[in-house]
Amino acid sequence: MDRGQFAYLVLHTRLLPQLALERLAQQILSLPEPPPPTDEQREAAAAEMARMEREWQESPPDILREMMGTDWFSADDMTDEDMARMIAQADRERDELAARRAAAAAGAVPGEPAPGLPAEFAAALGDGGGAVEGMPGDGMPGFDPAGELQAAYASLPAADPDLDRAWARADASVLAALEAALAALPVDDATQGAPLTAAMDAPRLLGWLARLEAQDPALDALVGQVSALLR
Repeated sequence: MDRGQFAYLVLHTRLLPQLALERLAQQILSLPEPPPPTDEQREAAAAEMARMEREWQESPPDILREMMGTDWFSADDMTDEDMARMIAQADRERDELAARRAAAAAGAVPGEPAPGLPAEFAAALGDGGGAVEGMPGDGMPGFDPAGELQAAYASLPAADPDLDRAWARADASVLAALEAALAALPVDDATQGAPLTAAMDAPRLLGWLARLEAQDPALDALVGQVSALLR
């Protein structure tokens, strides 16, 4: 295996897991929205919240100490004033949580921040659309293996320190192990015998992607071997 073949092998074994994640994200984003809760479900949730609130308010301090761990609240470490402050803080957090859940059950008002979410998420989630930069959403680019393959091939002539380091680590024994792993890959109709050490077209790349998504043990092992060289 020469350096050019090694470069294609690294490129493909990097690109395939990336494409697998992108396709999985697209599949998740294409799932239908869950139906809104029914009136009965909302009433049941409100009743459960009210029950938990009553139990919390009626629990004496000794019971609270037991619930939260006696090791944390030994008499030597915590005074009655400390316990009172902790209970007051817990009450405030409980009330805030109840308010958030009530607002979520009623539905966030379009254009207003969603309850309990940072302000930067409000524009993306307030009206149920859009996407926060760097996160999956409606604005996520479509799955484009041909375009990504073309861009990856175009970047091959550029300097790549990771590739240089991996090639420097690939002594004769490492290259022999990689060639043995490549030889262990069965040829099928999907890949049409396209080697991972040479350029290929998008349909053949998708054949390899299908093998990866099917958790082909020989391909998984090869990807792992190359990834170890890049670390």
